Order: sequence, then C-alpha cells, then structure tokens
Amino acid sequence: MAAAAQTVALMDRLGWGDRDLVRCDLVRTELTRTVRPIGPDLMLRGLEVLDAATLVQVSTDLFEEAGRLGLRT
Repeated sequence: MAAAAQTVALMDRLGWGDRDLVRCDLVRTELTRTVRPIGPDLMLRGLEVLDAATLVQVSTDLFEEAGRLGLRT
C-alpha cells in the first residue's frame, strides 16, 4: 500500500496526524481486484497486511469531503 496524493491532508483533517496504518473496506475491494489475478499467495499476503491495519468506518460525508480535497473553487 502506498500513500495517495491527498493522504496527508485527509489524515490531518481527521485529526489523526502521524498514526498507525488505517484503512476502510474499499481497500479490500481494490486489493482483490488487483492482486487475485496474480496469484493466491500474494492475495493471502495482502489480506494479512489489511488485517494488521486499523479498520475505519467511512461515512458518505467523509468520502464526499475527501473527494473535494485539493479542489480549487
């Protein structure tokens, strides 16, 4: 997993600063779509990484706010 362009801004906005790795279940979907075709061993490793991260419930409002980060109006 790699930080996206707005990861730091989102973490700052949520007040999390420099904390442990977090994720939402959307990452599980993307992991499956990306890694499963490569091989089952890599899929198992990816799931281990996800399970080691803190699961965060992401609301619709938060997704929408994240989508607006970096937009100039």
